[in-house]
Amino acid sequence: MAGEMLADKIAPFYFVTWGILAIALVLFNRYAGIATRRRWHGYVVGGAGIVIGIFMLVMSVDRQTFPYVALLIVTLISWMTWTSYRKTRFCLGCNVTYNVTYVGFQAPAYCPKCGKPTVGV
Repeated sequence: MAGEMLADKIAPFYFVTWGILAIALVLFNRYAGIATRRRWHGYVVGGAGIVIGIFMLVMSVDRQTFPYVALLIVTLISWMTWTSYRKTRFCLGCNVTYNVTYVGFQAPAYCPKCGKPTVGV
C-alpha cells in the first residue's frame, strides 16, 4: 500500500505491548510483596509511561503536526506518571495497593479493607 503510514504498520505491536504491560502489572501488583512493590513502584510506573510514550511518538513521527503532538504526549505522559506515582498508597496490614488518580480525590490514609494506616511511596 502506497499511502500506509508508520502508525498503521506498528499499531498491532502497540496493542500487544499494551496487553503485555497490563498483564505484567496485574501480576506484579498481585504477587509481589509490599516491600518489593514500594521499592519498584516508581520504576514500573515510569517504565510503562516511557514505553507507551515512545510508541505514541513513533506512531506520529510522519505527520506534519509532530512537534505539537510530541509536546502534548510528553506533557500528558509526564503528568499521568507523576500523578500515579504520588497518589498510590500501600496498606501496611493487608498488603493491598490503592491508586486514586481521580482529580480532586485524596489517597486514603486508612485502608478501606482492614482499617490499618496506608503509606505512600
